[in-house]
Amino acid sequence: MGRIKWFGHGDPPVAYDEKVRVWIYMGEDKEDEAVGTDWSWDWGDWEGEPTVGCIIAYEKLSTESDPLGRNPKEAGAKLDAGKSPVRRGLLEYFPRACLAVAEISQFGASKYTWKGWETVPDGIDRYGDAVVRHICNAAIEGPITADSKMQHAAHEAWNGYIHATWRTCRP
Repeated sequence: MGRIKWFGHGDPPVAYDEKVRVWIYMGEDKEDEAVGTDWSWDWGDWEGEPTVGCIIAYEKLSTESDPLGRNPKEAGAKLDAGKSPVRRGLLEYFPRACLAVAEISQFGASKYTWKGWETVPDGIDRYGDAVVRHICNAAIEGPITADSKMQHAAHEAWNGYIHATWRTCRP
């Protein structure tokens, strides 16, 4: 996964018992590195410049295993225990939903530009508002939007994902 910057606000981006490597600010542009699940680390709520002891970056560490307990070097081992069954769990159950959300991506890219959402000022609020607008408009207009002629639910899913991405990946 690699090193991810942490900007010191919001809930910690990893589960309480998840094994992570953290980089801790030690002052004067120095940092220290630690590995484990030690929640005595300061995920802190700092704005602007970190203080000594604050986490400034993290990396989720792999806890991959074979669902049958095989050694990774043993023939037939596959380290996929606990991983999402994307093909079975998403594509086989929800192929129409996947296509509908992909069509929303194409619609938005044609109207604006691919990945233009990444630089929208106040994106977290604006995409959150878009989700709720589609929920309200679906209740008023029915399931199909007036402008795109596509499902409000697909717009909700797309905007909801972008909103969640802004919440977890933006400073």
